[in-house]
Amino acid sequence: MHLLTINGLSNVNFDGISFDKIRGRAINARSNLENFNIYNCSFTNISNDAVVYEATSRYEGYLTGTANYIDAANNCEIRGNKFVNIGATAIIFRGGDRELLTGGNNVIANNYIYNAGNKQRCTPVIQMGGFNNNAVNNEAHMLPFHALNYGGNENLIAYNEFYDALRDTGDCGV
Repeated sequence: MHLLTINGLSNVNFDGISFDKIRGRAINARSNLENFNIYNCSFTNISNDAVVYEATSRYEGYLTGTANYIDAANNCEIRGNKFVNIGATAIIFRGGDRELLTGGNNVIANNYIYNAGNKQRCTPVIQMGGFNNNAVNNEAHMLPFHALNYGGNENLIAYNEFYDALRDTGDCGV
C-alpha cells in the first residue's frame, strides 16, 4: 500500500510537505506525468521506496533502468528534498522516450539522502532511466549499497556527492 498513488498528472507542485512514518511508498506516480514537481519536501521513516515516477516498458516484462518507456515523465523536477531512513530506494525515476529520442527534460537536483536502502539492502538510493534526464548536486551517504543506478541515453549525472556507501557489499561502485 502506498500513501499516494498518482496516474497521469500534470502541472502540480508539492512544496514543503512532510511525509513521515509510511508503510510502503510515499508517492507512487506513473503514466504520462507532465510538470509534476516535488520541492522542499521531507521524507522520513519510509518503509519502502520514497518517490517513484514509474513508466510502462515497450517490451512487456522488461522493467529495468535501460528499458524503452511509452508513458514516462516529462518536464518534472524532484528538487531540494530531504530523504532520511528510507527502507529501499529514495528516488526511482523514468523519463523521456528512447525510441523516439524525445527528451524527458527531468531533473533530480539538490536532494539530501541519508540512510536509504536500510531494509532492501541491494537497492541504489537513486535509480534513473530513459532519455535526457539529469541528476545533479545531490548528496547521499550512509548507504549499504551503491548510490546511483542509471540506464538510457543522454542522461546527465554531475556534481553529486556520494560517500560512506557500499557498507554491505564489496563488489560494485558508487
